[in-house]
Amino acid sequence: MSHAQQPSINEQQPSIEPNVNRQLKAAVPDPEVVVSASRRQFSPSYKRQIVAEAEQCSDNGQIGALLRQEGLYSSRQSRWRQAQKRG
Repeated sequence: MSHAQQPSINEQQPSIEPNVNRQLKAAVPDPEVVVSASRRQFSPSYKRQIVAEAEQCSDNGQIGALLRQEGLYSSRQSRWRQAQKRG
């Protein structure tokens, strides 16, 4: 395509209106929609399973890989392990 045949910048990109300060408008969340985060809850059997799997890990990095796969932090797994030792 030669320079004369190239579409203009306005044709290549969707039109986005600038605001008063000539900055692009950001996607603003709807103030009427309330999003509340909830904490994850884990069953006792799941906790025991993760602690048992972590104890079976022998190579470097296996526990980290397990925790990443499950979306857990090491501190949580440590607390579960300590709770299991206490009974």
